[in-house]
Amino acid sequence: MDYYPLTQSQQLIYDMEKFAGGSIANICGSMLFGKQHTVEEINSAICQVYNLNDALRIRLKESGGAVQQYVCENEEIHVDIKQFSSKKELNSFGEIFAKEPMGIGGSLSKFIIAILPEQTGVIVKLHHLIGDAWTLSLLGSQLNSILRGETPEAYSYIDHISNEEKYLSGKRYKKDREFFETQFKSCDEATFLSEKQAASYNVERSTFTFNKEANDLLRSYAERNGVSPFNVILTAVSIYFSRVKMNAELFYIGTAVLNRAGTVEQNTAGMFINTVPVLINLKNELSFADNLQVISATAFAVMRHEKFNYGELLSFLRNQYHFSEKLYDVIFSYQNAVVEGECESVWYPCGMQTESLQIHAEDRDNTGGLKIHYDFLTDKFTAQEIEAMHSHICNLLFDAINNDDKKPYELNILSPEERQKVQFDFNGSATAI
Repeated sequence: MDYYPLTQSQQLIYDMEKFAGGSIANICGSMLFGKQHTVEEINSAICQVYNLNDALRIRLKESGGAVQQYVCENEEIHVDIKQFSSKKELNSFGEIFAKEPMGIGGSLSKFIIAILPEQTGVIVKLHHLIGDAWTLSLLGSQLNSILRGETPEAYSYIDHISNEEKYLSGKRYKKDREFFETQFKSCDEATFLSEKQAASYNVERSTFTFNKEANDLLRSYAERNGVSPFNVILTAVSIYFSRVKMNAELFYIGTAVLNRAGTVEQNTAGMFINTVPVLINLKNELSFADNLQVISATAFAVMRHEKFNYGELLSFLRNQYHFSEKLYDVIFSYQNAVVEGECESVWYPCGMQTESLQIHAEDRDNTGGLKIHYDFLTDKFTAQEIEAMHSHICNLLFDAINNDDKKPYELNILSPEERQKVQFDFNGSATAI
């Protein structure tokens, strides 16, 4: 049996799991197929997917404080079957299932066949050591392909391990490290959205949806300015951050990057994703439009160096510069992975994280809608505070889209009702005095 080291992305997850425990490393979602299938057909497709992707058969061996991985061959997969009366019942189960810890002593994947009155599908839970959100969508695409009688494209995660070893000893690794070191020299202090101390990693999620008019407005503006919707929202989030942090101009926001270059890696199930620090250099004397272009260029430059692992970066900064903190406590990500073929997918949060706040703009499966998920530490925020935060970010975003010549501090962060209330309270207090 061959043993392999963990990749850098896997090592970061492994360390986080050991430190925080619980369900912090779960990736979970459900996929309902567009066509009704029998249990036998779905079970056969799952078994084929399991055999196609060696990442699903990875096991860990821990010895003397070290960990290695190997691929378990010729193992029969056990697939559970559950019946649900409705999508609501399915999603209620998924929400609970996602929060149940998996552990690392055995299989790191779990498949359940979901039977609804008029639909069939699967629930998939992966340990983050063997998969990421892209992997879930990839597995859904593969299942759809097999159920159509096709053989999907699939590659070995073990090959990725070998490729990463070449990267770590090559010139690109050094260039990537130098890029982030240069960033750090420009900003060697972390600014956190929340300074509260948290006693746990427990998370709640609040979700908001852009209606069609708002979604079309965002996309149209992004297209006119030659940028992605991701960068437009990132700029609005950055301005919100600045406004609540005394008009700060230099700070980090983390973002999740795919870290998959080319067709082979994009068709390989496994843990690839990385989070990278984007150094926001906001200029309060420039317009929103100008700041948007600067932040877009910065984000693009960061993503050119996405292979350099965040855990490796922190270790380097601690050793070289005695930097003992994290670079950010807020992550903003844009999730647009697509399950090929007719499929209705839902992704369930694991209920734990280390960052104060994760904001996910979800544009999956070409639905044309946009959901904004706020996963927040319950020791640091309340649901009411998150609702107000979302409202303020949207106020900044859409005022900027309609008036992008405004400077960051000129944009309206309050709704008309809030402005009226502030003015009324102020005038009332003044009159009372």
